Amino acid sequence: MMDSLKGRMRLIRLWLDQQRSCPAWHQLITKSSGWRLLHLEREIDGGKDTINNLTMLHRIVIGSRVPSESQ
Repeated sequence: MMDSLKGRMRLIRLWLDQQRSCPAWHQLITKSSGWRLLHLEREIDGGKDTINNLTMLHRIVIGSRVPSESQ
């Protein structure tokens, strides 16, 4: 996605729509912290590859336990 101008603009839009933060950890996503894109509904299950079906998470969130809201 970073290879094209359209892909970069899509990443920036998603990042800004999320207020520059990870929705799981509520911490800022920066170039140094890194990120991963996750489809909310998997493409194999019929999800689209659109901005509305994507979320940007910290790299460490994928495959780890997300903190609960009560903590």
